[in-house]
Amino acid sequence: MQEIIGTLLLMAVNFSQYDMPEQQPLIEAVNHQQLIDTLCEGKECNALAYYDDKKNTIFYDDKLTKDSMIAQGYIVHEMVHFLQYQHDAVIEEPNCKQRMLLEREAYQVQQRFLRSNHIMTYDVDMAIRLLSGVCNR
Repeated sequence: MQEIIGTLLLMAVNFSQYDMPEQQPLIEAVNHQQLIDTLCEGKECNALAYYDDKKNTIFYDDKLTKDSMIAQGYIVHEMVHFLQYQHDAVIEEPNCKQRMLLEREAYQVQQRFLRSNHIMTYDVDMAIRLLSGVCNR
């Protein structure tokens, strides 16, 4: 994935409102269990990638390959989170609605990226729809 990080960052910039930052995030493949431990408190979940703003690193499941457009879509999604931090779109201690707006933006960019590559976006479409009700619970 490392060899296409520049291209994926460019795609995230092209499909979002953000300018190209001066630096790129780091990117690191990790095993699925590490994602589960970090994001899901050790319980099995579907986590495949996340951006750690403290380490300026996108961590992704080592089973994702650079040849998969779906996998690239996950990285583009996380690139949006990187861009949000780079452009100060993330406030300190955002409330639920603010977090969901940031997440929606990342999913919408992922959706545009996948559609531009003629990939069906059912899962992303569903995630975008579900986000609208998260804070109402």
